[in-house]
Amino acid sequence: MVLYSYLSDLITLKVLNIAIIILGIILFLGFVRINSRESRKVRVIDDKETGASRSNQWEKRLDEISEAYGLESLTITTRDGFVVLSSSPTAEFDAANFSSLYVSMAENDETATGKGITALATDNGVAWVAPLDGLGEADALCVMRSETGVKKKTALKVKDETEKIMEHLFTAS
Repeated sequence: MVLYSYLSDLITLKVLNIAIIILGIILFLGFVRINSRESRKVRVIDDKETGASRSNQWEKRLDEISEAYGLESLTITTRDGFVVLSSSPTAEFDAANFSSLYVSMAENDETATGKGITALATDNGVAWVAPLDGLGEADALCVMRSETGVKKKTALKVKDETEKIMEHLFTAS
């Protein structure tokens, strides 16, 4: 009887060890998969690198605006986080993250956002978000990223330029 008890305890310990090893392997593979997703960042390839010309004149115009005003990137997004146009290598992140922050801030305090420029900070940086007028219920947002910051006057100029782009996009036939 003692031998049977000893063997059953030994088998139970082996099963627990195997279960712990399998769990460790699953966790390891999960972390590897998450890290591989982070390493696959979207990168905008410069025209000089590819030798090709951009077919999308609106994205080229966003690049010009970004350069002219010293912005790191410029993204036009819908309030629910879909990218309309962008000069950012992390356009999907900027659109989803900053639009949801802006919308939740607007729901909580309409005076905080109003018609002006709102600075929003996350773990991955700061962006200045401005609502774009004239698109009805599906108002778009302009997400401006800059390491040095954006002055309100500059942000308003960028907002006006992006509103012009949106007018052309939605009135073009």
